[in-house]
Amino acid sequence: MLLLAMLSGCSKKEEEKETLDLSLLNDTMAYSQLINIIKEPDEYLGTPIIVKGIYTAPFNGFSHQYNYTVTIQDNTQCCAQGIEFIMKEEGDLDKLPPEGEMIKISGVLELFEEGKHSYCIISDAAVTE
Repeated sequence: MLLLAMLSGCSKKEEEKETLDLSLLNDTMAYSQLINIIKEPDEYLGTPIIVKGIYTAPFNGFSHQYNYTVTIQDNTQCCAQGIEFIMKEEGDLDKLPPEGEMIKISGVLELFEEGKHSYCIISDAAVTE
């Protein structure tokens, strides 16, 4: 019995997920991949991710906080998708560019729940460029 318990999956380490670097893709492919992530987040949760796009920080009147966001546009700039990020270090906020400028963020994909709603965010984010 002990041997069976040792040979079962209980002793396996959870394998680390490979980094998903959307900054290496052209704009349309990065936009499309981000749409896929948002529509089917389960397989991506916990994955390290790098994204490059337009930085904005709209004020959320409901939470009374700024929502730091990076938005990826496709090549034609007719379609865009944003994803919110939460900085790893509060002191890193001074590394954020002016709104409307390009930013490259690295972090980990997670699901954020707010009331009855949940959505993808990048947690432990850091500015990489």
